[in-house]
Amino acid sequence: MSLERVGFISVPAAEKPGFDHADIYRPGRRIYVAHTGADRVDVIDCRTHTFLRSLQGLPGVAGVLIDEEHDLLFTSDRGAARVSIFRCSDEQLLAQVEVGPHPNGLAYNGRSHSLTISSGIPRFDIQPSAIGSCRSGRKSSARAMIASPPGSSADRAAIRPASPGG
Repeated sequence: MSLERVGFISVPAAEKPGFDHADIYRPGRRIYVAHTGADRVDVIDCRTHTFLRSLQGLPGVAGVLIDEEHDLLFTSDRGAARVSIFRCSDEQLLAQVEVGPHPNGLAYNGRSHSLTISSGIPRFDIQPSAIGSCRSGRKSSARAMIASPPGSSADRAAIRPASPGG
């Protein structure tokens, strides 16, 4: 199947070029696009085909993943070696999880409330209790589990609640 160009949407310029993953939030009729060159996620209105705003402060953002059922938006922030977790409906930053170098692709299992982050090797898995705490807005002392290849040492990455006003 070929893609057909249907138009262009202007977004604010960036210091460096580059877009990466995107996902759609159907209830709000919005598209979230990782604007890697600008360290932000650009939010596009699907009804009016216009730029709405940006989610700022996401260094080297590569992955964007939305789980509508649980109202979560995840970003993989390559430049900060972390994943950011937002409540998608109001774009409120809930937490940032340090996961190690170069996080990229994201997969969320809504049944187990676990997030898997691809960065080559190793693979990172955020524990279900951490995701549950983020969804409820509670601060969490849960940890992200780093699944290391056999023969290497495992490490842990801490959940960091979002800063006030952020």
